[in-house]
Order: sequence, then C-alpha cells, then structure tokens
Amino acid sequence: MIKRKRGHIVGISSMSGMYAFPWGVVYSATKHAVSGFMASLTEQLRMQGFSKIVRTTCVNPYYVTTCKDVIDFLQKPRFAPLTVDEAAREIVKGIVRQDIVVTVPRLFGVFTRFMLLFPVPVQQLVRDYLIREYELNNNLHK
Repeated sequence: MIKRKRGHIVGISSMSGMYAFPWGVVYSATKHAVSGFMASLTEQLRMQGFSKIVRTTCVNPYYVTTCKDVIDFLQKPRFAPLTVDEAAREIVKGIVRQDIVVTVPRLFGVFTRFMLLFPVPVQQLVRDYLIREYELNNNLHK
C-alpha cells in the first residue's frame, strides 16, 4: 500500500471493543484487541507520514443479525439488533468519509465515549439502572 501510495485498512471490531459487555469475556477481549491494533496502526502510519496515503477505519457495530447464535444470545435485547444490510450501509458510508472509527449506530459511539469519562463505579450504576429498567419493561424482574 505504501509503495502504491494508496490503501485503506478496515478492522472489524465491535461495540464490545469499546465498552465491555457481560457474558462475552472472550469476545470482548478479542474485540478490544482489534480496536487496540487499529489505534496503534493508525498512530504508527501517522507518525511515519503515511496516514494520507494509507487510511484506516476501525468498525464498531452493535449486534448484527449475522447468525442465529446472535439472536439466541440476545433473546430480547434492549435495542433491536442491526440487519446485515443496515450495518453494511453505515460501515461503507464511514469508510467513504474516511472516518478512523465507525460506530453503528453512531449514537451508541457517542454514548459509549461519554460513559468512559466516568469512574467505573458510576458506569456500573448506570448499567444496573438500565438492566433494571429493561427487566421491568419486559416483565423479567424477579
């Protein structure tokens, strides 16, 4: 890519790569690794003066209905999972815009970054509140 003086590297991470989700320790760890790799690669290309010819984009989608396992795991998610077409459309738009990070849906990325400004105990209180609200709204509270 450097010799050709053009290229674009896209890494597929996940919202789990930005903000750890419970019951997915291994999955979250691998997605954090992808996000870290892409951030490091982006910075290395920038420091070497190649960031204008080799672009990078790290994609962080919410759950995508790629297979039945995802649907079974989610059961009744708080937010509807994305279809493959919805996710693909937003990802391609972000790549065309040359975004370094693409979060699908975009609002989730804003919320996640906002939450990371707070200490972990505050983040946990918000998670607990959201879980309780979800359980109450779906008659799952015990």
